[in-house]
Amino acid sequence: MRKIIERINYSFYFVSAFFILALMFMTLAEIVMRRFLNMPLPGTFELTMMFLSMAVFFGCGFTQINNQHVVIDFLYERLPRVGKRILSILSTILYAAMAIVMFWVVLQDAIRRIGTGDVTSTLQLPFYPFVFLAALGLAGLSLAVLNTLYFVLIEKGVLGE
Repeated sequence: MRKIIERINYSFYFVSAFFILALMFMTLAEIVMRRFLNMPLPGTFELTMMFLSMAVFFGCGFTQINNQHVVIDFLYERLPRVGKRILSILSTILYAAMAIVMFWVVLQDAIRRIGTGDVTSTLQLPFYPFVFLAALGLAGLSLAVLNTLYFVLIEKGVLGE
């Protein structure tokens, strides 16, 4: 199961990279069009907002799998081994709960947006596909955090043999 979750989030990492690459080319095109042709690209702000969101949501699971999140460990490093284990377990449980709740809330918002027909102001793009994609990225994060929780509880021996 761990390998499947890693593959999913590795694939999401490439989706994130695609959105960053698209954002880079779109920004370059906007600069060239605005500066040299005096013709700004319509909807650049909207697409920047959408693409940046997609890059973040699709990159979170990969970051979790590789344990690359920013941490502040000055207190953690001063704890005894047992304190570190307890804090690690509690924080991972809390993180898993938050990731699952975020996934659920964003998924419900995407479903709601289908019915409301919300669109962007300039390009008139529907919001719901981007919100569904954000939920998909959060699903990858949720799986990655649950994978970490399994590792912390079972493989490190807390609930294992």
